[in-house]
Formats: sequence, structure tokens, C-alpha cells
Amino acid sequence: MQWDEFEQNLFLKIMSFPVRTILIISLVDRGVPFIQFGGIDAFNTGRFAGDDTDMVAEFSGENGRKDMATFTEQQREEFKSLGFEPFGEEALTWGRNFTWPTPTKTIKEIVRACVIRLRDIGGIQSPDQLRYKAWRYSEKPREDDDRFCEELDPGDDDLQLPELGIPHE
Repeated sequence: MQWDEFEQNLFLKIMSFPVRTILIISLVDRGVPFIQFGGIDAFNTGRFAGDDTDMVAEFSGENGRKDMATFTEQQREEFKSLGFEPFGEEALTWGRNFTWPTPTKTIKEIVRACVIRLRDIGGIQSPDQLRYKAWRYSEKPREDDDRFCEELDPGDDDLQLPELGIPHE
């Protein structure tokens, strides 16, 4: 697979990303560099489950334990222009939250930043060197939910996303 095909596959998957889903894509065997996405309600499993309309995109930052990549000032500026910021004091990940629905242009920018991190900075020659793992958290009943007779989604600990075009871990 070529990078442009992977970029298109990832874009299409994010455009239809399932709720409560986590997706991590990384270099096979090493786990870094990585990109990861959290869907609507993926991080909101408490009392207010179902109220979160934000998604999260992240990628591995600089000077991680297994990945000593250093971003150039130009790369840092490009990531910031695409809406990404370093998370935490050590900046082990960079990320951005985005409210759903999000304009197509924004999703393209997010995917572009992730490909830059994997291909250009991570030095990954081909998407064929990548693997993914994904899961979907179970649906939690809401306090004000009177659908007690409807079945809740039990989630999926081993979510298959073959449309990405890369192997499942």
C-alpha cells in the first residue's frame, strides 16, 4: 500500500468513526511511533456518558523511551497550524480535540498531521509496516434513560477495521 491510499483509508474511517471507540496505529513490533484516535464518548464513561461530542487525535511526541525522534521547529509550527499541541509537560504525545460533527477540511488536516508523524518524522517507509488495534467500550446506561427494555451495546474488545488496509495486531 502507498501512503496516499493509507491516508485516504484513514480519512474515510475517521469520517465514520464509531462512538466509544479507540484506534491505535503503530509500527509493528515497536509500538512507536504511533497515532491514536478516541471517538465520541470514548473517554466519558462515568455519570455523564453520552454527553461528550468531542473526539481526540494524538500522535507520539518527541524523545519517547523507544522513539527518540526530535521535531524540527518547522514541524512543530506545522503541527500547531494543524491544531495540534503537545500534551503534558514532557510532550510525550501531541494531540487535538475536535467536536463532532467536524468539517471535512479539519479531518483532512488531522490525518495529514498523523501521516507526517509516521512517514516523515518516524521514517516509516510504507504503511505495510503498520499495525492497528481497536476496541469499542460498552454503552453505559444514562441516569435519565428510560430505555431499560432496550439492549445496550456490549462493546467490542477486539474491533476489526479492515477498511484501513493494514493488518490487525
